[in-house]
Amino acid sequence: MMKNALLLALLLALSASSFAQRNSAAKAAPGGGNQVLPLASSFLGTWEWHSGTDVFRIVLTRDNAYPAPNGKLYSVILGRHSYAKNGVVIEETFTKSPSVPKEWSLLTIPREEWRLVMGFMDQTKQKSGSAELIINPNTPNQLSFSLKETMGTVSLNTPNVVGFTIPTAMTLTRVP
Repeated sequence: MMKNALLLALLLALSASSFAQRNSAAKAAPGGGNQVLPLASSFLGTWEWHSGTDVFRIVLTRDNAYPAPNGKLYSVILGRHSYAKNGVVIEETFTKSPSVPKEWSLLTIPREEWRLVMGFMDQTKQKSGSAELIINPNTPNQLSFSLKETMGTVSLNTPNVVGFTIPTAMTLTRVP
């Protein structure tokens, strides 16, 4: 429950920040659960990064009726990921039930066509971060992925966990 609340807070903070800087024509409309928005459709699908025997994979999908705690529905992009180091799966979210709300690791309301700022949840360290995904329109099958610590409230009851389980800078390739 705490993880879900943290992710929602991250999503709302990232969305508010992004919204303030973006053209209002690009915003996702709340309450329009059946409204399909074309924004950021270039990100949808499966992406992979390989380095020796290490593999990071994300699958990004759209949910046009994602329920927020306030009861409104939003068009969002959701992601699941897996990370294997030296051939051993370190963490993954693909086997979590798709029928259980919030069993994803990446989430955003798309605001731009070629750039996403997403809330990210490190499953192993149980901490959130901010992931930036960028596609250069000239190389649409390559995705730049960078992960950063989030700024915000620190709990005095929870130890500060440094770093992430996954690499923080990668170039992923679209997988057919």
